Amino acid sequence: EGVVEDVVLLGAPVDGSEKAWEKMTRVVAGKIVNGYCRGDWLLGFLYRSSAAQLSVAGLQPVHNQDRRIINVDLSSVVNGHLDYMRQMDTILVAVGVPTKE
Repeated sequence: EGVVEDVVLLGAPVDGSEKAWEKMTRVVAGKIVNGYCRGDWLLGFLYRSSAAQLSVAGLQPVHNQDRRIINVDLSSVVNGHLDYMRQMDTILVAVGVPTKE
């Protein structure tokens, strides 16, 4: 347990259910950041067409009782899935990752 210190997922094409994220809390010792964009139509289209899940972590907050899970709405920073790389400096600051400037 607690093999990984911290995790930051951005626009993650993963199951957003509480059960799926509870499994993640067992292997992460520190914080788990879910950076999402509600308007990421590409992620929504591709993920939902290839998986039976309707709850996608990269599109919405993850609901879980574990206080280490931190949801960060990046909708004001990115307009869609292809913006994550272009806006990485701003995103890292928004999710609390120390950067050099």
